[in-house]
Amino acid sequence: MGQSSYTSYYENGNLKVTGVGFFEEIKWKISAKSGLTLRESPDIKSKKIAKIPYGTFVSIKSKTDLKFTIIDTDKETGITKSIQGKWVKIAAKFFLGPGDKGYYEDLIEPSGVEGYVFDGFLKEERYLVHKPGVWTYYFESGVINEEVFYSEEGVIKKITYDTDGDINKIEEHKEDDLWGSDVIVTFYKNGKVKNMIVAENGGAVETTFDENGNILEGGFGIDMNITLSKDIKDFYFTHPELEKNRIEKEQKPIAKLTEFKNGRWISTIDSLSGVEIRNGKWIMFYKTGETESTNVYDFKIRREFIQESGALYKPLEYLTITNEQSGHLEYYIIEYSKELLSLSYTGRGNTLNYKPEKVNDEEDEFDGVNLTFLEKYNNTIWTDGLKTLRFRKLSSIKHSESTKEIKGYVFDGFLKKSAGNGKFYNDKGYFIIKDKIENLNKTYDINAKNGLNVRESPSTSGKIVNKLENGITVKILKKTGEFFEVEGIKGEWVEIETYNPSGERQQLGLNSIFDSVFAEEVPDESTLLECTMCGYQRITKNEGNTLAYENLVRNDFGDIEDFYITYSISNDVLDDGSNKYVSINSDSNYIEEIKDINKKLKVYSNKKKDSIAKIQIIKNKIAQEQYDFEEMEYFFTWNAVFVENPKSSSDFEINGFIKFFKSKNESAALLDFNKSIELNPNSNGIIYFIRGLIKKNLNIKGFCNDLKKASDLEYFSAKEIFRNNCKLKSGF
Repeated sequence: MGQSSYTSYYENGNLKVTGVGFFEEIKWKISAKSGLTLRESPDIKSKKIAKIPYGTFVSIKSKTDLKFTIIDTDKETGITKSIQGKWVKIAAKFFLGPGDKGYYEDLIEPSGVEGYVFDGFLKEERYLVHKPGVWTYYFESGVINEEVFYSEEGVIKKITYDTDGDINKIEEHKEDDLWGSDVIVTFYKNGKVKNMIVAENGGAVETTFDENGNILEGGFGIDMNITLSKDIKDFYFTHPELEKNRIEKEQKPIAKLTEFKNGRWISTIDSLSGVEIRNGKWIMFYKTGETESTNVYDFKIRREFIQESGALYKPLEYLTITNEQSGHLEYYIIEYSKELLSLSYTGRGNTLNYKPEKVNDEEDEFDGVNLTFLEKYNNTIWTDGLKTLRFRKLSSIKHSESTKEIKGYVFDGFLKKSAGNGKFYNDKGYFIIKDKIENLNKTYDINAKNGLNVRESPSTSGKIVNKLENGITVKILKKTGEFFEVEGIKGEWVEIETYNPSGERQQLGLNSIFDSVFAEEVPDESTLLECTMCGYQRITKNEGNTLAYENLVRNDFGDIEDFYITYSISNDVLDDGSNKYVSINSDSNYIEEIKDINKKLKVYSNKKKDSIAKIQIIKNKIAQEQYDFEEMEYFFTWNAVFVENPKSSSDFEINGFIKFFKSKNESAALLDFNKSIELNPNSNGIIYFIRGLIKKNLNIKGFCNDLKKASDLEYFSAKEIFRNNCKLKSGF
């Protein structure tokens, strides 16, 4: 039977079930009893596609940052409540009804549709699903009862035994097209076929036999040579998913899909044109004097197996590049090596050959000879499947730190997808840029020689709030769908903000962790650690395939807290001691493998564990505060009673909460909170926290003092907002 990852037993100690284990599947179900409207775009005014029935399961394809609130009244209970959520793109399969796009009366099967819905009416449900493979079930006596072969689609073959261990039924199922196919065979005790049902193309034929194999009934239009194997792994039908797995396991001429490394390639027939591969982007360029015109594409690689003769399959790899202007182009990958990139364009069959671009006559950029780590891997993006790291050589850092960020609307015809080498509007001096992997497809570079105007509203008459120079990286927040044309270039209005990721930089902590400043170089001097909360972060090694930096700070107790991290690269894998990363150009399956590996590498030192434990305690307290805040909002919106003649601190506090949560009148709430605090200056942290938020929203001075007071009263949510918005002064 082999070793199984799942086993259960009866109370008498006999085997009950063995199998390959389960995985958890998350499904989303429509919870709106009247159904949920599916729209073409994430806008309440967008055109309706269909009404998805209550209880329908859907899959979430992507999420937006577009939040809004719906006031919903339960028709049965009459209870009204506000539901907050976001627009999400989903896919679903259900029977269309009158008024739905694509509906007609003769529809006999459910339709697959995609569009946008409000996720406040999606309910998450979790299920345990059998992993593909053989599962064996036993009677309590220990005799085998069933063998079941699960695929990703469900049960594809089942063999049933009687209490003596003899086979009495074999069935095989194939999911294809609309109807699917089935063969079900039952047996007499002597092993002869008793009954056979064959179902294909929506019809079924049943034949009954006697114990000697003679037909008793039916048998018209059935292939009498159909035989179902008594081996659970031997199939009558060809199952595409199993066949694909068999081919890849038995004929694995390539260990994994081709992985393109960052580099530039020059056409062998036109020295001015070429291809640059950078951080998951395929960039076609043409040199025009000192500048280059470029087209940026996303790209994917897929593999197909072509049967050449008999059972011999030949693997072919295809490159597909895509952008909004050109659609998608497909190439067959002939060769990819250090010396040659050779592609065949499937549209015409012509071959395109490229040689690696030389930095000079003696040195090939591909080899990175005598370069520091940050020079060698400058602007290279790595990922662990969840986040990304991008390294920058020190000479490219143009520090211009500012708190100002630009946000507004631009015409996206003058944007191009960022390949990871754009410029920052505010360069905070990071030598490592950190971000979430999902933000990769949201970052674009300004592609306008004279810069691009940022407007207050999506209109050519909108007020110009700023102008961003060519090459600045921005992040697209949302698309408006308002298309037009400028100078022959088609596009739409999009809302953007200047790209502002987090990262690591060399810095000095002057008198507190809030007053750290950027430094090009950090001297190794003990005077940097003389005062409380003083310290520094600096690079200690930057050569070849190794980068290391340290962070030292003297804490409140006078002890020096140290944090060291080293990045090393070996066999195209980046390792920081606790996580592994691969190039963003890597095959998606390989990236998923790295994610799984990282789950098993979470091993920390005792000091690190203690640090994490402390952080977790704070996170738990913040989570509890957030939960309590939501409970307060519900109570003061729906249940609390307004105090008509307030006298005590708690009376004014109650009225303030009602005005803040229910009436949304921050100015009126502020007056009540002021009176409450006047009567009881040390009441609780939440009242100082909310008063601080109101002052911040209304641009009233003193909000930092309220957040500081809330922090002193151990209201942890206030500490984070204080840290991000208020500068701690020496001796504060």
